[in-house]
Formats: sequence, structure tokens, C-alpha cells
Amino acid sequence: MKLKLLLFFAVVVATTVSAQTFSVGGVNYSVVSTTNNTVGVTSSASYVGELIVPSTVQNAGVTYTVVSILDAAFQNSTTLTSITIPNTVTEIRNSAFRFCTNLSTVDMGDSVTSIGQLSFNACFSLTSVVIPSSVTNISINAFEFCNTLTSVTVEWVTPLSINNNVFSGVNIGAATLNVPSGTVASYQAASVWQDFGNILPPPPATHLNFDGVNDQVSIPNEANFDFTNQMTVELWVNSSVMPQQWDALVVKGDDSWRLHLNDSGTVNFTCSGVTPTQEINSISNINDGNWHHIAATLGDNAIKIYIDGVLETQATASGIINNNAQTVLIGNNPIYSGRFFKGDMDDIRIWNVTRTAEQINGSKDCELQGTETGLVAYYKFNQGNDAGNNAGNNTLTDATTNANNGYLNNFALTGSTSNWLAGSPVTTGSIIPSEATVTTPVTYTQNDTASPLTATTGSNGTGLLWYTMETGGTGNGNAPTPSTDTVGSTSYWVSSTNDSGCESERLEIVVEVAIPADHYRMGTSNNGASNAFYINDDDGGLNLPNAFTVELWVKTSEALYILTGIDEVEIYNFYTFNVDQDNKLNFRISNFYDYQEQFVSNLALTDDDWHHIALSRNSSNSYSFYIDGILDSTFTPMVPIEEFNISQIGTGNAAIDEYRVWDLPRTEEQINANKNCELQGTESGLLVYYKFNQGLNAVNNTSITTIFDATANQNNATINNNSVLTGQTQNFLAGSPVTSGSTIPNIPTTTTLITYELGDTANPLTAATEGTGLLWYTTETGGTGTTTAPTPNTSAIGLTSYWVASTNANGCESARVEIVVNVQDTLGLEEVGALKNVRVYPNPTSGHVSISFPNALDSKISLYDLNGRLLSNKTETSTKSIIDLSNYEGGVYLLKIEVNQNEIIKRVVKY
Repeated sequence: MKLKLLLFFAVVVATTVSAQTFSVGGVNYSVVSTTNNTVGVTSSASYVGELIVPSTVQNAGVTYTVVSILDAAFQNSTTLTSITIPNTVTEIRNSAFRFCTNLSTVDMGDSVTSIGQLSFNACFSLTSVVIPSSVTNISINAFEFCNTLTSVTVEWVTPLSINNNVFSGVNIGAATLNVPSGTVASYQAASVWQDFGNILPPPPATHLNFDGVNDQVSIPNEANFDFTNQMTVELWVNSSVMPQQWDALVVKGDDSWRLHLNDSGTVNFTCSGVTPTQEINSISNINDGNWHHIAATLGDNAIKIYIDGVLETQATASGIINNNAQTVLIGNNPIYSGRFFKGDMDDIRIWNVTRTAEQINGSKDCELQGTETGLVAYYKFNQGNDAGNNAGNNTLTDATTNANNGYLNNFALTGSTSNWLAGSPVTTGSIIPSEATVTTPVTYTQNDTASPLTATTGSNGTGLLWYTMETGGTGNGNAPTPSTDTVGSTSYWVSSTNDSGCESERLEIVVEVAIPADHYRMGTSNNGASNAFYINDDDGGLNLPNAFTVELWVKTSEALYILTGIDEVEIYNFYTFNVDQDNKLNFRISNFYDYQEQFVSNLALTDDDWHHIALSRNSSNSYSFYIDGILDSTFTPMVPIEEFNISQIGTGNAAIDEYRVWDLPRTEEQINANKNCELQGTESGLLVYYKFNQGLNAVNNTSITTIFDATANQNNATINNNSVLTGQTQNFLAGSPVTSGSTIPNIPTTTTLITYELGDTANPLTAATEGTGLLWYTTETGGTGTTTAPTPNTSAIGLTSYWVASTNANGCESARVEIVVNVQDTLGLEEVGALKNVRVYPNPTSGHVSISFPNALDSKISLYDLNGRLLSNKTETSTKSIIDLSNYEGGVYLLKIEVNQNEIIKRVVKY
């Protein structure tokens, strides 16, 4: 669109039309008074575009003042789109703009006193008009048939009396009348004016207009704007005039930093002192009468200019900005005064940091909160009333807490120029959202089914945008669903958004996909506090009987305390079980005085390899060290511990797993049988059992405060310093030698008493495993198992015991189950009849068991346990005998009944 700017006090070449009429810049002027050298605009309907009428023009060496828009000056123009009338004009005569069908913007200035008949008749594109307070007369039909007119602003405190046909053909019942503050009631009672649908005080202003003559805003506290190697200046600008060279926007001086316009309408940003480039120019010009956002940054070895959020120019720049003692000015240069800006400004932001493209674009269309990091000064310009009398409103308020307020100089503060105005592209109250609220990290076990990520929109926000990168990229309104296929960490980012298209800073959400943890590493934190844990921390620890076993897996390269405690009876005695600096097992008993005994294992643990270790004590005060299931050494302290109390477990940089405490001394065989598997937790004598199968490997496990006891005893432990449970150093980790879920198998199912007659052909023994296999033994303890089931020998009368255990793939064994094979003599018919009629009752029994015979016979009754040990025997000659089991433990016992050198075996269950 063609834009002609008639310069104030400019010397121009005029084309003479007649002695009283001449043309300047495509506009015709007619002399009104030769005495006063005044002219009016006339016969200029052919003008194209936006017209700013100058206050003076020259012709034939005479300077004329423009005082009037004469009759029909632009009548029937279809090409005039905007008119700005100078303050020298006092009248708009009849039909001046009649039938200007594309005229959409009118600025009448502040001096017009008379608006003539039909002056704006049928201006179909005119939607709003401001009538200055200088107007004292509006003639009939002045705005007739302006059928799109929806907003009229007037500045009279007392309503001007007008004819009821001034707005003929305008639906003023649907239009808004903006009136000075405190005058709404007056206009509601005034003829014609009262017919407007809405009568409102003037809307709040949103920006500041500079007249280009002498308007400027000065900002004291100049030292606050002395920057080093980083800074950013942002603002919105609207100008429709061709600037002179160096018209100022925001400037601290030519010898420091400045943001100004070039005479081509492009933007210049200069930072004196940086090298190799200290000034750059934008590509686009911004004086097209539209609002444009300008951002200029220095930092990260670059100087940049962004126009409307798009990076237009950049160059390499580093070093320190020169600083001076000049006051920062808006709209002028403090060193070279007179470089005044003409146009509108809004939302000026000055930072001592380098803003990124994402940050600039995320906030340019909204107001800031004022608390953003690095924000030195922030001017919203939401002050005064639109084009109203704002005479007392001459302070530009800094919206930060830094109090860098600016002060208006030379502003008219009334009317539609050099004043506070409405119509900024930044909506007042549309504040950039706060950051979203997120939970991070989000943890998943590998191959879990993941859910879409979630976040809560920050204050002032209406939605969320999701990203897969920290900067750049395109946001998505749909939350991503993480993949759990691969172990590792993946980052996502989310920002809050609002309806104005503004975004908060992005927040990172880390998704950690990990395998389950299976052991615990007790590293030492930076403050020296270890990741020890405490059994029954609220109940004063755990008391142990005199006979006990402590066993665990450990991997360490330095000293590790496995347990510490005191003698509950002799409270001055305390003890420790630890791995010492030489990687040997160490048990120490000492007191607060001069007594100390220390016992050290023969073998040392290899550095940072997993080892199974155990300490057992029997009721005779004999202790044993076991390393990897093998008895290392046995020792007997001179001073026995009367009653053990353990509380703290672990201190030192070591990994541990499968921590078990028993109330009995475990044998080497028992330790070996289940050290490579997890227990069931119901084993007899098991007091404490920590599997450490909690959390996920090496992720943030700081929410875990308790290590759970896998027995029903609930001897849980409290973790000390759980806030450091992240990463590899101190945490729940994977990589234990004991596979999670690989549980020691249950005892096999079998028939525990098998009877053969002498010489029978026997079959191999059978049992059903509760694991993956069976091992057969001929001894209750010790010995070497075989996977081949034995076949009993029936060549001799008597009882023979075998034992069988369930095994699994980890080499763990259940307890052994005894199978008793009874080989008895072949009975004659009479003996068979007698023995078949023997009754044993009640069975099971809680105390006594009765044995009845069909008739009185000489018989011998023997009671055995399942290990074949003889417990009692008696001879009976009557038809009934009673055996007392009251003093025996619950279990299975064998009754052998012999009659005439023949025998039968009966099982009896005691409960």
C-alpha cells in the first residue's frame, strides 16, 4: 500500500494549479487567507493509501499553515484508507469525507472545533471514531450511514448538544459510546447520546503513543542497565511514518547499547565494545502501520535481532559492553537528543540475560509475571484511559520489584496522539502461564505397560504442549506415552499454554525404564552419613538368643560393618561383626574400659566380588565363620555375650543381599543348601529376612524408607539417609548372585514308610519334586546326593532309612525327607491273622495311644522315631497295651509290634 508522509516543516516542491491552489505530495491545497498564510486541503479524492496531513506546507517560497479540511475535499474517494489531521486544523467542512467508502481510520487531532454537514456521510469502513473535546459543533448528518460504526469516543465532560440526525442510518443502539470517567450518568440523560446501546467510561489504555516531536520516557537508576556480556531488549512497536536515521526506540547511548530505527524503517541494534561485530540491522522494515515485535539479544558469542519472533540477523560478538552514566531513554537518544520516535510502543522488557528464540516466542504475545529470572525492567503500559485526559498519569510503572520506573516528558496526555491509548496486540491481563507442575522421574519396569505422561497446567494456563527436546521442535497437545522396551532414561518436556498462544518455560520429565533391583548398596554420602539401616528402629532393635546365625551375600572393597549391638545384660559390653580393611571377617567383643577380644577369619574376600558369609554361635559360646558356604574357622571368646541386641546393620561402601538372621546355629550343609536361592520366609527359626527386592535398578528410589522383612515377624528396617538413593553409588541395584524369584523348593512329596516282605523284589524309591529335580541320600546330614533313586535291599529283615530333597536350577535344596523301608519276615497264616487284627488307636493322638490284640499273646512293642532311634519298648501278655507319647514332640513315630518272632510296623502321628 502506498504511504505518503508529508514531513513536518519540510521544504517541498509544490505544483501550482492556480494562484490560490497548489499541490504538495499528491494533496491539493487552497489558500484560505493570504494575510495569515493559511490553507485548507481541497479536491484530493484521488489520493491513494494512508495520509498524514502536515501542519505546514510551502509554495512559491511561502510557508502556509494547514487549518482546514475544506468542503468535499476527499468526497467520493475509494482509495483513501486512513487520515491523520494535525493539531493546526480547526474545522472539517461539509462533505469533506463523504462517500470515502474505504476510509477505516480517522485521527482528528486535538484542535478541530467544527465537524461539518455530511462530513463523514457513508464512510462504510469506519468502525470507530474519537471526537476530541475541542469540538463545539457537529452539523447534521455528519456520520450518516456509517453503518459499520460500532464505537464512538467523546471527551466532553458535559455532553455536547447535537441534532438527532447526526448518526442517522447508524445502529447506535448496538454501538458503544465511550465517555470521560464520571460522566456516564450525564450521557445517559442527554438527548441522542442516551440512545447508544452501551455508555461506558473510556477503556483502559494499553500502550503509549509518541508524537515524534519531543516525547520521551526517561528511566533513572542508569547503573541498573549497565550490562556485561549478556542482555535482551524486547518491545512491540507500531509506526507508519518513514523515520529519520537513528530514531530511538530504547537507548542508553551511542557509546553503550542502543536499539533504534534506520531511515529505511529497519531496526538497528548496537552494543559498543563487543567484537568483532557490535551492530547489526534487521532485514525487514517495521514502519508499515502494523504492530511488530522486536527482540534484540547479546550473548552466547552472538548478537541477534528477531522480528515478530523470527531470527532475521545475527553475527559473531563477544566481550563486554561499554557502560556509561547516561539515563536510559525510550523514544530518544540521551547523547544525541532529537532522535525522537513517532508511533506506538508497548510491553518493553529489558533483561540482563540472553533470551532464546523459544523464550521470546513463548512470551511475546502475553504479559509477563514480572518475576522472571534476569528481568531488570518491565513496562506493561497499562496506565491511564484510552485517548482520555491523562494529565496526571506521567509515570511509566516498572512491573518488576526493581522499581526502575520511567518518567514521561513532553507528552500531551490528552487526545489520540502523545497519550495513553488502547489497541495493543498484547491483551491486558493475558499473563504468560506459570510452569506446569510435573512429577519426575517417572519410573517403569522394562516391558511394563506405560500410561501417557501427565502434568498440571500452571496458573494462567489453559493447556499443555509436549516436546521431545529441550529447545526447538514442535509441541504436541497430546501427552506422549513412553516406550518401556529399552532400559535407560528418556527425557520429555512440557509447557503450560494459554489462549493467547503463550507458553511457559519447558519443564523436563525424565522417564526411567529399569529392571527390578535385587540388592542394596550402602555407599557413604557426601556428608559422611552412611546408608545404614536399623532393625525395629522404633522398638530398640532386635534381641537374639544365645544360639544364632547371621548370613548374607556381600561385595565390598573396603571395611563394612555387618551388625553392631550390645549385651542386654552386661550393657558395657558391645560387639561388632564386620569385614575389616584386609577384607577378612572380624568379630570383636569389647567394653568401655580395657577389655577387647578380636577374632579374624583365615581367608580374605576378594575385592568387589560377591561372597556369601555367615557367623553362627551355639549355646556353648562357640562361634564359626563361613565363607562361600565353607567353614573357615571356629573360636570361643573368653567373655560370653549373655543376650545379644542388634540394631544398626551396615555401614560402609558395600553391596549386600539376602540378609538372614536365625535363632539357631546353621550347619555348613544348611548354609550351602539355600545360599544360592531365596527363602520362602516360613522356615523354622528364621527371625529376620531381607531380600532387598525393592525399587528399580539405579533409578530415583528416594521414596523408599523401609526395608521389609520377608518373614511374618515384621522386623522391618529403617533406612538412614534415604534421600541419596539415586544412581549407582548408594541405592537399590540389580546384579545380585541370587536370582529374584528363584525360591528354595519345598520338601518333596513321598510315602515315608514302605514295607516289603523278606525277599520281595523292590522298586526304586519315588518322590514328587517341588523344584526341578531330586537328590537322594543315605544319611540324614552330610554325604553326597545322587539324582538316581535307590532301590531298597530286601534280603535282610529290618528298617532302612533313605532321604530325598527337592532341588532347583540354582542348585538349592529343600530339607531332606526321610523314607523308612521296613523289610519283614514272611508270616504264617496264624501269625498273619493275629497281626492283621491288631488295632492302634486313637491315631493321631495328643498323648496316649492304645494297642489291642484279638487275644492274649506274648508280644513285644517298640517305639522308634523316624531316624530309627529306639525310644521305648515293653513286653505285653494281655489283650491291650498303652503307650504314653505325652512327653514327645509332635511328629511321626513308628510302632514295631512283634508276635511269635513275626512283626508289623504301625505309624503313629503325635500332635
